[in-house]
Amino acid sequence: MGLVRVMLAIAVVLFHSGTTLFSMKLIDGFSAVMLFFIISGFYMALILNGKYNSYGAFLTNRFLKLYPVYWVVLALAWMSPSTPFAGLSGSALAYWLFANIFVVGSHLTSVIINTPEGFGLLPFGRQIAAPEMTWGRLYIGPVWSISVEILFYLVAPLLVAAKGRFAKMAFMFAVSAVAYIYLRVHESAFIPWTYNFLLPTLYLFALGAVAWNIYDSERFKQFYTVRKAALAYTLMLAYVLLHVEYMTYVGLPLFGSGEIANLVGALVFMLCLPFAFELTAKSSIDRHIGDLSYPIYLSHTLVLQHAPWAAGLNPLVTTIGMSVLLSYGVMKPIDRYRAARVK
Repeated sequence: MGLVRVMLAIAVVLFHSGTTLFSMKLIDGFSAVMLFFIISGFYMALILNGKYNSYGAFLTNRFLKLYPVYWVVLALAWMSPSTPFAGLSGSALAYWLFANIFVVGSHLTSVIINTPEGFGLLPFGRQIAAPEMTWGRLYIGPVWSISVEILFYLVAPLLVAAKGRFAKMAFMFAVSAVAYIYLRVHESAFIPWTYNFLLPTLYLFALGAVAWNIYDSERFKQFYTVRKAALAYTLMLAYVLLHVEYMTYVGLPLFGSGEIANLVGALVFMLCLPFAFELTAKSSIDRHIGDLSYPIYLSHTLVLQHAPWAAGLNPLVTTIGMSVLLSYGVMKPIDRYRAARVK
C-alpha cells in the first residue's frame, strides 16, 4: 500500500501549499489524515498479532519509527528565524517546548487559545479569529496527528491484540462513534473537538483493525484473487486522486453532505485495505515508495514555512527531495535496527 500512503502524504502537501498535481486537485488534507488513521489501525493490528510479545518492545520500536526523523526535521526548522515562543510565561514555555520536542500533547494546540488572562480553551461551536489561536507555536504543525497516533499506540495492545480482539474492536468503534456524535450534536461544529482528539477519531483506527481481522480470516483467503485485489487497489487510488467533496464542518447539520461522502469513502477504503495489502505485501518497490510517506508528511511544513532557501521552488518537488534524503539517511539505518530487535 506504499503508493496509496505516499499519495495521501502528497495530498496533504498540496492542501497546505494550495497547489495541484498536474492541475489535478487530490483528496483534501482532512480526509487524508482520516485515511492515515485507518491505515494505522490496520498496521497496528497486523504487527501486534504477529511480531510482538512484549509491550515494551512494541512501544520502543514505535518510538524509533517516529522520533529520530522528526527530531532531524525539527532541528532544521529551529534554524529558521521564526520566534513562536516570544512573550510566553515559564509554564507556557515549558508546555510548548515539550509539545514540540516530544510530540505528545501537541494535539491540544488545536483548542488552546490566547485570552487576556493567559491560555484558554476553545469553546464548543465557536469559530474564532486567527490571532487567538496558538497552533503557530508548533514548528511542525501536522505533528498533532502523530500525537493522536501515539495515544492510540499506548492503548492499541489492549484493544486490537490477544483473545476477544474483535469484540474489543467493535466496542472501540461504538464508544468512539457515540463520542463523535455527541460532540457534533452539542454544538462542536468547529473541527478540533471532533477531529484532533483520540476518542472521537478512534472509530477510524477501529475500522483499520477490523480490516485486519477480515484479512486474517479464512473466508478472505478463499475469496481473494489478484483481479479483485487490483480492483480494490485501483478504487483506493481513485478515491485519493479524484475525491473532490471536501469535509466541511462549520454550518453543516449532523452528517451533512461532506461528512456522508467521507464516511462512505472511509468504509469503502477500509474494505479495500485487506486486498491492497495482500497485493503489495511482497513488493520491495512498493515498500520503498511507502517509506517516503512519513518524511513527506513531516518535512513539507519545513519547506513551506521554515526554509527561506526554498522560496520560489516547487514545494512538492522540494519536499520529496528532502524526504528521500531523510528516508535513506535517517530512517533506513534505524529500520534495520528495528527489524533486528523483533527477530
